[in-house]
Amino acid sequence: MRALVKLGEGPGNLQVLEVPEPVPGPGEVKVRVAFCGVCGTDLRIAAGRYHMKPPVVLGHEVSGWVEAVGPGVTGVVPGDPVCCETIVGQCGVCPRCREGRPQLCPSHLGMGTRRDGGFAEYVVVPEANAYPLPRGITLEEGALVEPLACAVRAVRRGREPSPGSKVLVTGPGPIGLLVTRLCALAGATVAVTGLSRDGHRLKKAADFAASYSCNVEDPGSANALERITGGEGFDTVYECAGGDGRALATALALVRRGGTVVQVGVIDGEPALPLGVVVEKEISLLGTKSQTPDDWLEALDLIADGRVALK
Repeated sequence: MRALVKLGEGPGNLQVLEVPEPVPGPGEVKVRVAFCGVCGTDLRIAAGRYHMKPPVVLGHEVSGWVEAVGPGVTGVVPGDPVCCETIVGQCGVCPRCREGRPQLCPSHLGMGTRRDGGFAEYVVVPEANAYPLPRGITLEEGALVEPLACAVRAVRRGREPSPGSKVLVTGPGPIGLLVTRLCALAGATVAVTGLSRDGHRLKKAADFAASYSCNVEDPGSANALERITGGEGFDTVYECAGGDGRALATALALVRRGGTVVQVGVIDGEPALPLGVVVEKEISLLGTKSQTPDDWLEALDLIADGRVALK
């Protein structure tokens, strides 16, 4: 079968190759890939800025049809449409695994980084990682369940949004827009910020129930954001841009005293940041990584009952 393989560390080292078609072992499911999203992680791997274990087939936002099942599999059958959870291996006994946070297990295996992923014709995953898609959800939408699960995880990590709370989302990419929708569902007033190049995405923010959106490169953006909170600052900021760290500096400046900043986007390098303000304003600064099985189940519930429309 054909697959996109990262052959070595560093920039490039990517090649579309003919590789052996995987065979499901006991408790495993072979999936014929229909769609696989391109994540920012994949772009970092391509650029040599993200650690993985080559050679490995990239891709982890996967949907497809069950092609075959290994011995002992009973939850899905060939032909079932499924999406595939990202963490495909963990020790199961460390404190983080016992807490239900396998993405923090020191020996966890991520699809597309330490185990072959979905930029291929077929991928094999443990049965527990193959989630049947809700009725009426297309396979194209199914490839977006993984980003939605990441958004669920991020919102759960932060100060729970509630009616009347004011939330800022920096970075109007897929994760940021999904976080926007989740916070709006909870009744929060949500503002979304981006850059000039994000114009089409900022326009999309209204579709995800954002109350405000603005380009932070516009001269009047700071005053506009201040008016939203009456100068008090946002209760919670979800920083979904990552990049060079400038968006995190903005988040720290715009969160209210005693507020919460959740770092969702991956920051490259070691940027200089005004971390003294974390003490001065007594900010809760939290990180969020990937997602848990509970987040996947919540994501599937959200699309099954129509609260989040991935189309």
